[in-house]
Amino acid sequence: MTFRRNLVTILFLFSLSFLSAVAGVISGKIETCAECSLARLPHLKAFIVGLGAEMYQNVEIEFIYGTAAVLTVFDDGVEVETIMLADYETRAELDALFKEKGFKLKTASEISEISNRKAEEEHQKILQQMRERREKANKSDEL
Repeated sequence: MTFRRNLVTILFLFSLSFLSAVAGVISGKIETCAECSLARLPHLKAFIVGLGAEMYQNVEIEFIYGTAAVLTVFDDGVEVETIMLADYETRAELDALFKEKGFKLKTASEISEISNRKAEEEHQKILQQMRERREKANKSDEL
């Protein structure tokens, strides 16, 4: 009985390793315009620009003016599918799509680093806007 159980376990583990080797490395590239289509789809903008797509391993984002939001899925570098992201109406649907296609989440520490970087970028953006307003106000006072 023990020999049989060990044999079944070994075969199961072997089949899992075989399947993962056959599956290859899943990667993706999102191409979208930062303004056009994303302005009309706030949930998609939050997913792409905010902390959404960047939470997944091997996902690249490229902003191309005038381009609708498209995810191209690659398996070992070979394009296998192109998906219009505007067809997904909620953040939950987008997350489900990425999981269904085989994308893995980054580690908690990687996600934390991304979150901290985005918060710092937002902070710097606000400081820059404040400086610009102050300069504008100073110029109008001089007139």
